[in-house]
Amino acid sequence: MAVEEDDNSWTLELETALLRDCSAADIYNIWKGRKIPDSLRADVWQICLDVQDKGNQFILFNDIYDLPEQEDLRKICKKFVDKLGNEDEDKVSVISDLESILTFYCKSTQSKYDENNGWIEILLPLIALKLHKTETYNLFEAIMTRFIPRCCTKNGSPFHLFRLLLLYHDPQLCSFLDTKKISPDLYCKTWFHSLFASTCNLSAIFAMWDLYFQKSDPFFVFFLALVMMVNAREQILDMKNESKESIVKALESMPCALVADDVTDFCSIAQYHALKTPNSYRKAKVFLYC
Repeated sequence: MAVEEDDNSWTLELETALLRDCSAADIYNIWKGRKIPDSLRADVWQICLDVQDKGNQFILFNDIYDLPEQEDLRKICKKFVDKLGNEDEDKVSVISDLESILTFYCKSTQSKYDENNGWIEILLPLIALKLHKTETYNLFEAIMTRFIPRCCTKNGSPFHLFRLLLLYHDPQLCSFLDTKKISPDLYCKTWFHSLFASTCNLSAIFAMWDLYFQKSDPFFVFFLALVMMVNAREQILDMKNESKESIVKALESMPCALVADDVTDFCSIAQYHALKTPNSYRKAKVFLYC
């Protein structure tokens, strides 16, 4: 009974803080890494990502849907929403919001949409918050700007840096993958592109992003990926007789096994490895986020 009362106490304290002009630090002092109630998550994320006063950026959108890839983008949005299992009356609205957000983002950043760039997977947890389109866009833009590494392409700099991180913490595992000619871009590109949203279930992503956004450390995805690899090292090393393709497929799907109850420990271990990594390594993030 006492535990239940304590849970209610911090939840009420958090609700009260959200009604005031609180900061991300205020939230963490109350929250202390507990699971954020679903009803408060949208407000917490907006404060942690500093978009609560961002306003309606869609006033800059001319509502012209004329991207070269517009037809493909629309088909992908429909395909994506069909998988969500929404009621038929909600599907049209969700598809429209997705297409608007992605089209406006492409035009605002002069980017080209690609089905494999992870954007629509990032939007899944945000759409699930059931916010207004303008608030969803502000969260999406903040995540893309602050947390998604640039140049996540074949042999891109994020993957070179991740290999160095793996080499530092687990030389044997890194050597094994090098011998198999398995570079990080073959298995963790989707992890970096979507902050694991492309491979983890929604409840695990909620738990992970609750902690991630509060930490506000864009480099943390590298240490989460490192822990994912190190935790599975024996399983990976035991695949020495498997084909390269089989190993890559197994590596890429590893985050699927992560469940929400394991996320706190998962992130704590990642933080431990971050503290054990030379500071000089982290300076490289200047070149990855801009």
